[in-house]
Amino acid sequence: MQFEGMEKGYEEILRNARETGEIGDSPDGDRRNYPRLKIRAPEVRINGDEEASGIDLSRSGIAFEANYPLAVGEQIHLSLGTAISINGEVVACTLVGAPGENDEAGFRIQCKFGDEYRGMEMVVETRRKMSNYPSLLT
Repeated sequence: MQFEGMEKGYEEILRNARETGEIGDSPDGDRRNYPRLKIRAPEVRINGDEEASGIDLSRSGIAFEANYPLAVGEQIHLSLGTAISINGEVVACTLVGAPGENDEAGFRIQCKFGDEYRGMEMVVETRRKMSNYPSLLT
């Protein structure tokens, strides 16, 4: 998809998300420059094999929960069950609760993307996939 078409699709997604309340609130200290779409993506893959649960996604970064910590500054490779994958850097890792017997998430991890255009592609493709599965929308 060309940049202009991608930008148009991205802006439409944001407009619709604002109307339906799917734009997440920024937690204190959040440094993302773009609106955050709430997601419930069970297919977050880190470095090809580790799984985590998505919380929100913007063109500049993602927040997800995992039952393991990642080091601030660590470079990772992410995918959300789409053909799009992206490199990111861990900017925060916060303990949100001890992992339970069912391997429940215990860490909130925030990453910034190295390429915002690729991040915009990820938002558009993830949103397309999620629109086919309304249960993934929060």
